[in-house]
Amino acid sequence: MSRFLGDMTWPRFLFGWLAIIVTILGSAIAALVWFNVEGPAVIFGMFGALFVVASTQRPAALYSVVRNAGWFAAITNDRVMRLILLLLGLIFLGSSPFFVHLPAAAG
Repeated sequence: MSRFLGDMTWPRFLFGWLAIIVTILGSAIAALVWFNVEGPAVIFGMFGALFVVASTQRPAALYSVVRNAGWFAAITNDRVMRLILLLLGLIFLGSSPFFVHLPAAAG
């Protein structure tokens, strides 16, 4: 067991991130095809929502997957980690509309 994963197994961690990536990319493709919304706007918005939801620690498995990824695993204080996730989530959600490119006005 890795010291960063705690009691989470590698297969569960990898499956969690695979599910997150497939869901976010699938949503971005669907939004582009059906609603003509730019992919980066959807991706930033979905990651923002993911971080905000993960900061609530509900569901616990989502928080564990996000918590044990990359440099997040180096943060030992859970309260600080939840605050960072919440702030990153709000920043991503707030910035996602800036990635939408509106068509130029005809004229």
